[in-house]
Amino acid sequence: SDGRVDLKRLGNFMIDPYNGTIDDVPKQFRDLDGKRVILDGFMYPWNDAGDRVSAFQFVYNIQKCCFNGPPLVQERVYAKATDQNRVPIFEQNTPARIVGTLHVKVVHDDFGKVSSVYTMDVESSETIK
Repeated sequence: SDGRVDLKRLGNFMIDPYNGTIDDVPKQFRDLDGKRVILDGFMYPWNDAGDRVSAFQFVYNIQKCCFNGPPLVQERVYAKATDQNRVPIFEQNTPARIVGTLHVKVVHDDFGKVSSVYTMDVESSETIK
C-alpha cells in the first residue's frame, strides 16, 4: 500500500478522557506506530504566525466542530514539522494531505486528562484539488 490511512477511521473509537490507555486504541491503529503514513484532512494551526508554522492539529473535518463540539482528542493528529523543513500551512477549509511518521501513544496532561493519542512528524504537505 502507499501508506494512506483513513483519518476518519483513525479516530473512530471511544477512549475515556481520564482513564484511557493505549489498550483503548484499536490494534490496527496501534500497529501504525512509527510507520510512514499519508493523511488527508484539514489543518488547524495552533498559532497563525506567518504562512509556515512548525506545529498544527490535523483533523478529518473542521466543519464538524459546529455540530458535535470540537473534535475529540482521538480525532486529532498533533502534527509537527520535522527540523527546518517547515511545511506550508493552508487555510482551515482547504483540504490538505500530509506525509510523515505517525506515533501512537496515549499522553496525559498534568491534570490526568488524555491530551494526545496521535502525533506525527510531518515531512511534507500539499493541498488536495
